[in-house]
Formats: sequence, C-alpha cells, structure tokens
Amino acid sequence: MKIVHQDKNVLVLQSALFQTNSTIVETNDLILLVDPNWLPREIAEIQLHILDRMKATQKPVWLLFTHSDYDHIIGYNAFSALVEGVIASRAFVENMEQVSILEQIKQFDDEYYITRGYPIEYPSVSYIVENDEQVLTIGQTKLTFWTASGHNPDGIFTLVNQTLILGDYLCDVEFPYIYYSSWAYQESLNKIEHISQNYDIQVFINGHGNPTTKKKEIIRRKEEALEYIGNVRGSIRADKYFDFDKYIIQKGFQYPRIMRRFHEGNLNLMRQEEFG
Repeated sequence: MKIVHQDKNVLVLQSALFQTNSTIVETNDLILLVDPNWLPREIAEIQLHILDRMKATQKPVWLLFTHSDYDHIIGYNAFSALVEGVIASRAFVENMEQVSILEQIKQFDDEYYITRGYPIEYPSVSYIVENDEQVLTIGQTKLTFWTASGHNPDGIFTLVNQTLILGDYLCDVEFPYIYYSSWAYQESLNKIEHISQNYDIQVFINGHGNPTTKKKEIIRRKEEALEYIGNVRGSIRADKYFDFDKYIIQKGFQYPRIMRRFHEGNLNLMRQEEFG
C-alpha cells in the first residue's frame, strides 16, 4: 500500500482502489485501526503492521469504523480476533441495510474472483457513539466523537490526540458524494470547521485521497464542497443545467467517467429533497 501520511504516531496507508485510506494511530495507551481495506494483499499488509506493533508495545488494538459503506468495513473480520473493542455510531449498529452492504462486498469479490481468508460479516460493535463530543477514555488517551450524517446516515468524526479522522468528507480527490441528505451533509461540514477552530488539530485524515496538516486547506475543501452543493441545489430550483463536465475540469478532478455517476446520484437525491 502507498503511504500518504506518516509521523511519529500516525500512519495512513492508501489502497490502489479509489485511493481509500486505512489509518493507524498509536498513542501511549492503544493502537487505533480505522477502516482497514480493500484487497486481500493490502489487508494482509495492514495485519502485519498491527501484529508487529502489538508484539513490540503490548498495547491493545481498537478498531474504528467511520461509516458503513462496504469499502470501509470490508476488512473487519481480518482483525476482529485481534482487537479489544470496535467503535462505530448508533446508526451504524442499527443500520437496516446490513444485508445489502454485505451483498455489495460479495458482489465485488465475485466480480473480480477475489478470495479472502476470513468470513464476510457486518461488524459487531462494542462501543457505540451517540452524541457530539462524546468521549471514550482508554488509559490517558481520550477519543472524542461527533456524529456526521449526510454522506450516509451513520458517519462519525473522531479526534484522537491531535488527529481528526473524517471518514468520507473533504476528500481532495472527490466532490461531495451524497447518499443520504444534502442538508445533513452541510451540517457535518460545518461541524468540521467548528472542531478545527476549537481543538488543536495537526492532522486531518479523509477517507479517500490525501490527508492534510493544514487547517487552511481543510477550510478550503469545506468551502468548495458547500459551493458544489449550493450550485447543484440552485440549478435544481431554477430548472437550469449544471455543467458537470465544466465543473470537474475547473476543479481538476481526474476521473470524470465514474464521477458522472456519483453526480447523477446527487442530482436525483437533491431533486427528491426539493420536490418530493
């Protein structure tokens, strides 16, 4: 896997697929593994790193899922026997689409003849996030959580030490992919700015693309995301054409063919929000 960020306490490994990030944060008290993914060889690489750190430090491992999209939970059972606990949101636990999500994993593996050395199961969660600024204390380490719906219904943001883990928000390789609610998505974006203004954050880690150490960069991404949502909603209300091809050229996105599909999904969802 490609290393897209590394410092004394944080390692972000990126899959070849969708530039999806798996994050490992090590504190004095634990090793936190976030969204291990995609391909079997990539997951095996993460396993080796985790096992090496467990052996070297004797620290417990906790597993965190930022949300329930199938690409983010696909590696769950490769680590379930190693971890002290599993963290996710209340909405993640109560998700009525669990069977459908698992079917997406099986469909992906079938399509590419992929075999895995572990069973595909929906994560069993031992610590449930329900409220903004909810705190889990492990030793002297505090993990602070915020709910973050919009991209989908069950996202969370997590602050551990000076690292903010965002899930699929403010990814520099994507415009907003909205599967649940554009209004909730905006609210989650505004939470990020509030968190960045009120906490000392040195690293912002998004689910796809490049993490950043710069607060100005994360605010720029937030403003661009809000601009996209506002422009799309405005075009729907005015019954005007949104020139998506021109938009992605201006913003420098590199994968227009698949991105048109996600944009069409946004249009359909936001039309439903506006007109029912």
